[in-house]
Amino acid sequence: MSDLTNIEVKNQTEQSRYALLFDGTTIGEVVYSLADDQFHALHTIINPAVRGRGLGDILVTAMVEDIRHNTRYTIVPECSFVADWFHRHPQNEDLLRPRQQPEAP
Repeated sequence: MSDLTNIEVKNQTEQSRYALLFDGTTIGEVVYSLADDQFHALHTIINPAVRGRGLGDILVTAMVEDIRHNTRYTIVPECSFVADWFHRHPQNEDLLRPRQQPEAP
């Protein structure tokens, strides 16, 4: 799998996931849920046989770009991989759901 030209990311809304496909076969996914204007990234998985090749980064980058250009959602990274991705890509933090400040007593 050295040829990444056969990689694509699709939002499979009926399954509530962004799927990472290689030659049409799912090799990774970000599972999500939607609530109002929030996109909750719940879980990210990459097939263990192809880990360590930057595929998770390709998957999350494509997901974030799709959300940025095609929706009005803010992202709630409930998955540690997605949260770490935002730490490595601070230029995209404008898409993050603002943290709720605790109310003063």
